[in-house]
Amino acid sequence: MVRACFACVVAAFGFGLAAVEPTTVRGGLFPKIDADTWPGWTPSSTFGEQFGSWPDRRVPEEVQVWCKGFIPQNATVDVVGGFPTFPITGPGGIPIPGLLGQCAAIDGCDWSSLPPASDRPTDARFWAWLGVSRGRGAGVTTHAKCGMSHNVCCDRRGCGGGQQYGDVTCSKACPDNEMRALRLACWTPGGTENGTRWASEGGTCEGGAILASKMYIQGRGGNPCGEVLGIKPPPASWDVGVAIFPTKRKVTITGFVDDSPSFECYARAKDDGVWGAPVTLLQLPADIRYNIAVELAGYSDRPVNDDGRLFDLPDARAQSEGIVAFDMSIEEGVKSFLEQELYSTFDPVFSSVAVADRVAAWKALEKEKKAQGDKEVYAPGNEPMNPNSILSDYGERGPDGVPIKDLDGKPLDTKALAKLKKDLDLVRKPWDQWQEDKRKYDAYLLSQVRNSCLSVDSTVEWTADVEHLRPLSPTSKTPMVVTVTYVPDDLSRAVWLDELLQVNGTIVNPKVRKDKNVAQKLKGLEDRCFKAPGVYDNLVQKLMALSDDAAIWEGVPIQGAGKKVKLKEPKEPKPPKGLVDPAELFKTGRNEGKYEDYDADGVPFTKADGTEIPDRKIAPLRKQFEKAQVAWDKNEATMATYQRDLDKYTVQETGGGDDSGASGVPETQRSAACEVAGKLVMTRLVNTLILLHGDELGVEVAHRPQVQQSPGSTITTNNKHNNKNNKNNNNNNNNKINM
Repeated sequence: MVRACFACVVAAFGFGLAAVEPTTVRGGLFPKIDADTWPGWTPSSTFGEQFGSWPDRRVPEEVQVWCKGFIPQNATVDVVGGFPTFPITGPGGIPIPGLLGQCAAIDGCDWSSLPPASDRPTDARFWAWLGVSRGRGAGVTTHAKCGMSHNVCCDRRGCGGGQQYGDVTCSKACPDNEMRALRLACWTPGGTENGTRWASEGGTCEGGAILASKMYIQGRGGNPCGEVLGIKPPPASWDVGVAIFPTKRKVTITGFVDDSPSFECYARAKDDGVWGAPVTLLQLPADIRYNIAVELAGYSDRPVNDDGRLFDLPDARAQSEGIVAFDMSIEEGVKSFLEQELYSTFDPVFSSVAVADRVAAWKALEKEKKAQGDKEVYAPGNEPMNPNSILSDYGERGPDGVPIKDLDGKPLDTKALAKLKKDLDLVRKPWDQWQEDKRKYDAYLLSQVRNSCLSVDSTVEWTADVEHLRPLSPTSKTPMVVTVTYVPDDLSRAVWLDELLQVNGTIVNPKVRKDKNVAQKLKGLEDRCFKAPGVYDNLVQKLMALSDDAAIWEGVPIQGAGKKVKLKEPKEPKPPKGLVDPAELFKTGRNEGKYEDYDADGVPFTKADGTEIPDRKIAPLRKQFEKAQVAWDKNEATMATYQRDLDKYTVQETGGGDDSGASGVPETQRSAACEVAGKLVMTRLVNTLILLHGDELGVEVAHRPQVQQSPGSTITTNNKHNNKNNKNNNNNNNNKINM
């Protein structure tokens, strides 16, 4: 299925949808440029002055400009065989001999700033890009290549040649010379007298620092599956010039494109290993009312960036800092929130699932050992064919791991896919069996070695056959000496710790989240945590401080320039019925005078007459307190939001302006951006802390007596680094589980 729109110019289908105006020529009757001589972008006679007026900025690790083209989603007439398609017809819906009953597969997508991800487009026709690494001539790269075009039988009665409905009737790529990166050139500091004098033609791109690089992307690709009787369909004419100025962090594009398909161009910069957000350079939609053959008649005539705009590339480092910045006080606030809101429900479910998994695995191990008895296990024999050797000959894989495309991006037809699945099944069965036999053989060899040292203080002697199973130091990765520290009385049920299922929080976590009570707690958890007292203010204030850095906003349009948004006076929210400070819950109202002593939270433990309250009666009092605490915290968060809105309204009414600060960006825009960034930070932090908490619970579960003592007994060991001179030898990595 065509899922995305990675392409530079989608191949011009020679035929297409019946048109509203099927006979009107849409393309330019005369060429806008001379393709044989047009250089793409060229510096004007005054460009030196313009270049000198731009401030020098940090040179990015990489700059990339890419352009794509696609037949959009709203052109889809039907989905056939997983492909968005439209019928192949001539102007006016005239059938095309040789293509009867066939439809053209299209991209079926919308604007997408995703960059090219492979050498050849896997789901469209063309793409191209220009890149500059570390501002050096030797780091300039270009790319332009055709992708695949597909025709699909869309007649339910079938098509010629025995093709059935949904079969791919043609899969071809147009020749690569129909999509080319031409006239690459670079300008250096020396060749421009440090940017003051620019020749119209640059030099070769090689060596060290450059001030500019440019190329001309020329597209003349037609649909190779639309050719009939030697007559080729009209091509998509595409003449686009691209230029990058690394020392100024600017890019520009120029030229003309055809009336179809839809075209888009983007740019991005990398700093400190982080790609910044893509900057949109061009988005030109196609008019799908017209037949594509009509759209492509003539020459490229739609102007690209006709006002000559130069686009700034934001510093990715500054963007990254604005998203991930938070300090320990925020993390502690989130931990406290999760303790109150989630873990009381999450922890028991996690423990129950982890214990069940561990005990089930233990029972299965004992059953396997009992079935094996003292029988000798033999080596599994020669390694059979690895399924990966087949998979490496194919491209994109489906959700089941089976390839759905070949290496050229061509979707596999039904017959090829069925044959591949059959071949994989034939290979996987012996491979899986061999893997299982090898696991059992390794376990058998290891048990033979271990059975020779079933006494306290004995050392496991690793033979060559099992050396690869020997534990390694987690720090130095060197082999460790394993010494037995405990042996159970019943050796027939002895189990080594590494034979037990290790509780992995990451694996158990998804199972826990399926529990209905946990799922209810998780619903909207990140938003509630973000708005919690002690979290929201700290996080947003931190982000707002970072947002006042002008570098973060370079290339970002200022919103609301020249106009002000009139704020409405916020209404003070009414407190919920029965709201009471949890610390005063048992000291006031109907509880006044009932109790004498209280714990730190305000929960009583003695009555007014001095008698102690039994634990079984304190428990329901604690639940009342927790319920009151939840209501109190929720109201506090609501009031905090109201107060922030009221403060903004008061500033407006008293004549205060919108503080743009050092960044020059209005506070309202910075605040909105920080809200979005804060929620991203919160989502990431909450989920990370839950996973870490799961790992901690996993260790706790593994140390519980009921898990350790039933249904068997474990042998425990001390593992030491195999290095007599290691000063840390006395700080053994003790694998003993204290249950």
